[in-house]
Amino acid sequence: MSQSHLGRCLAVVDACLCLLLFFPLSVFHWRGTWELQDIYILPERYLDSSWISFGIGANFCTIMLLLQPSLAAFLKPFSRPTYLIVSRVFIYVHGWAVMCYWRGLWNLMDYYLTENWLNSTVMYAIAQLFAYASTTVRTNVGVPVAIALDTDPDLLAPDTMWKTEPQHTWKFIGDVLFTQFVIVTSNIAMWRGMWNILDAFLFPGDVLLSDLVSLVVGFGVIACLFALQLPCGYISERLDAHKGWKICYENVLFLVLCWANLMLWRGGWDLCVHYMLPHSLLGPWLCHWIGTLGLMAFQVFNNVGLNGIERDGQYPRGEGIYPTKYLQVFMADFVQKKTIGQKYLVVDTDEETTTDSADSDFSESSLKTLIERPLTVEAEGIELTNITENHNINSHSNGQSNGHYPNGIS
Repeated sequence: MSQSHLGRCLAVVDACLCLLLFFPLSVFHWRGTWELQDIYILPERYLDSSWISFGIGANFCTIMLLLQPSLAAFLKPFSRPTYLIVSRVFIYVHGWAVMCYWRGLWNLMDYYLTENWLNSTVMYAIAQLFAYASTTVRTNVGVPVAIALDTDPDLLAPDTMWKTEPQHTWKFIGDVLFTQFVIVTSNIAMWRGMWNILDAFLFPGDVLLSDLVSLVVGFGVIACLFALQLPCGYISERLDAHKGWKICYENVLFLVLCWANLMLWRGGWDLCVHYMLPHSLLGPWLCHWIGTLGLMAFQVFNNVGLNGIERDGQYPRGEGIYPTKYLQVFMADFVQKKTIGQKYLVVDTDEETTTDSADSDFSESSLKTLIERPLTVEAEGIELTNITENHNINSHSNGQSNGHYPNGIS
């Protein structure tokens, strides 16, 4: 099988995994975690419960973002098992904090602004215009349109609006606060506005039909755009030299994807609540742990909480259409290790012997193809980093950002 064909096959499999596996697991986790708060945080006092969720989410999200650089530096000397345990506990706790912030702010908006479709439309319009002005339209989409992997070496790096370095203390703090209380809040307002608009106009008299249509339309639109990934990515690549046009083009795509993403989540969420594990206590607990353990097992759990801010037009060569690489990343890591292992044989600290890699199933150019351009027809060569005297090999980046977009969710 040629490398271009292999890349395309992997991209198709990745799209199917995002739609058919990671998305349902994400819905399970979100639905379960959200409803557990409904059950255990002052269930008889809606307003107080909402304020408590908001307060917990706001404080924990902010503090944890501020502490991420210190935690990452602290874990460097420790073994890999220690890093895995601590980092996974961290993203699990952060996932709860994110869920608290979403639930609290969403409920408070419903209480103070009501669920009236006109109010929701105004809020949506304001949030959408702000996303265009701040070039964060991409941030409003999440699983299955975009994923990030728990294997990302920058998993604990705070992915904020301006990517300020922590050593610039006050700028970093300002960046964190702006990200949490402006960008994330705008994302929530946008999703809530779209959700309420659909509640008001998409078969409001028949809840089941409304949910089914929402699910099918969302799934269909996303599947079609995934199928058009190659031509859409090609157009984006052609516009690399014209950033303004590139941003406009991608914003149109992601506007459609945002609505499709919301419809898919709305349909999946409501059907899960009413028809899958509907038991008032057992259902949320089962959903929470099925989603949590499933996402952890497939190493995509950080999509529920740690996704950061994606800026429009930041991906070159059409790579942002769409950031759904999963097997492509793991296969690229395998190819890289195999290629390096066949090309270099370290004898001692001063000598190194090169072995014949002509019989390898993958060429060096395949690494570039799989990592950066899985759907392009032509693959460019890549120069592997030579082994240094102390035998350290710098790995080629897997192309994943630790931000991806949550469910529009950061």
